[in-house]
Amino acid sequence: MPAPPFDARRQALLADALALTSGLQCLTPDTARHERWQARLQKIWQELQGFGHPVQRDRLAAPAIPPRIRRCLAQAADNFRHYHALGNQKIAGTLDSPTLSSYRPDALPPSWQVTDFSQQLCQRLALPASFAAELQQQRARAEAAIAQQRRLIAAVLATTDQLATPTAACNLLTHCCGALPLPVAAVSALATAMVIVVAVDFEGEQLRDRTLWQALTAVEQAQLAAWLRQLQRFHFARFGRFPGFGQITPGQIDRNWLEHLAAQTGETPAVMAAAIARSLVIVPTQKAEAFIIHDIWGHFWQLPLTQLSSDYTILQTCHEPLRAGETAYTPDGPLSLREVLRWQSGHAVLDAAAAEQFFHAEVQQRLGLIFSHLLGEMLADAHEFKWLWQHRDRPETMPSSSLFKSSPTKLDLSLLDADFLFLQVLSPLLTANISALSESPLECELLQEWGDTSLAARASLKQAIAQLYQIFFAAYADHYQPSLVNGRGVFGQFVANLLYFQNALNQLYTNPPAGELPFQDLLLLFVGCYCAGDSYADFWDIDDVIANYFLPAWYLLTDEST
Repeated sequence: MPAPPFDARRQALLADALALTSGLQCLTPDTARHERWQARLQKIWQELQGFGHPVQRDRLAAPAIPPRIRRCLAQAADNFRHYHALGNQKIAGTLDSPTLSSYRPDALPPSWQVTDFSQQLCQRLALPASFAAELQQQRARAEAAIAQQRRLIAAVLATTDQLATPTAACNLLTHCCGALPLPVAAVSALATAMVIVVAVDFEGEQLRDRTLWQALTAVEQAQLAAWLRQLQRFHFARFGRFPGFGQITPGQIDRNWLEHLAAQTGETPAVMAAAIARSLVIVPTQKAEAFIIHDIWGHFWQLPLTQLSSDYTILQTCHEPLRAGETAYTPDGPLSLREVLRWQSGHAVLDAAAAEQFFHAEVQQRLGLIFSHLLGEMLADAHEFKWLWQHRDRPETMPSSSLFKSSPTKLDLSLLDADFLFLQVLSPLLTANISALSESPLECELLQEWGDTSLAARASLKQAIAQLYQIFFAAYADHYQPSLVNGRGVFGQFVANLLYFQNALNQLYTNPPAGELPFQDLLLLFVGCYCAGDSYADFWDIDDVIANYFLPAWYLLTDEST
């Protein structure tokens, strides 16, 4: 589906919302100005909720629902048992979490636990009987991934005394980060079968307990401050450690410990290191509850039950310079930069039409990666809301950096992420590093492939690359500047479609139909399953899909006559 039609009022409100959200990050909390801006942002948000699709709440016959939607709902329903099997309750550690201990996922119906459930899904959703075999293969892959993750976490816990003491938690950090002058009293941890959360009582670059901090020497304070600073720094590499986005890199982890774990599990040290890097999350103690449900219930199901990890793997390298093999998938097929820049008759030649085609296709791919990240965060945010939905008398227990705690999705956080990542992921396409004194990776690779590194060849290539970037800059200026009020700008369309998706998701999530079957959690699993192919194309469809078809498709699951 295309982007929503341009609406000047909507776009002006979104622009104001982004400006206020960005500005609030710089204001001192609880000041009069801060409160005025928050009130203004709340008012804007209330008006923005009026922009969206009406939700289809009537039943539809199965043939009226597109087959892909019915297939994705079958996948989500079949995955629901795995969602329950993740083991998201605390099994070890000294950190107590009131939110984790009281979180209640939608119940798994007994009728969904039968051995022929895949076949029943195909019958109810009018899918070919052969699709049951695909569901069973999907189930086997998910079960294997979950079993492996549980086995690896169990091995880590076995070598760290089940995190039964703060000392054990400190030992775990030593294995992962090296020796740190970290007082035992400042550390606690909890583990589920899938993830380990280590809480360190810090704020900024110091320990919050002044007595503990003052007891450290100046050298120890400097060492600890540097480590805390590194924990809080944004790196694209952290996208590669989805779903925990952990601060630990595999290369930091003690090799001897990894070899011991590998011997215990039958895995390689590299597999163990990658598992620890994506499964160990370090959080500030005073903000732990803001992360625990978000990460444990919100993110970790996404690894075995969605395809988001493949997009995150690509996203971690989006900031790197362009290479000759950089490939954009155009309507005419894959197109690499080595096809855009060619060697012909002793000169570097630029195919201008191909360059423009490459740019548009590459930008779309990169915007699709941004959507995958926004989607992963929105699905996790909805889990935070679910706890608040279940415990409306204790909102203070679940801190949030969003002003919109009362909403499943967080428009303010999504706007900040979209605004920040938009130019970050496009930067290699817009940064022309052309120097007479050195060659870029793109230049080095092309010259080597062409077999000519002479001064004339290098000069010719630099001229062609300069022309390439002129084409990129012109296309960017015409279509992709990050303006919310430009009627033809892709960024404004992107954010508008994001708004429509969030509004549709919020409407469905907060108005579940009566019945015994899962709804809220199934909706999130469905969205995760649907957005598993072409993330850019899926982004423009998903708002219409859930608004028009999710409830009618869900009703098919409730029909006992099939």
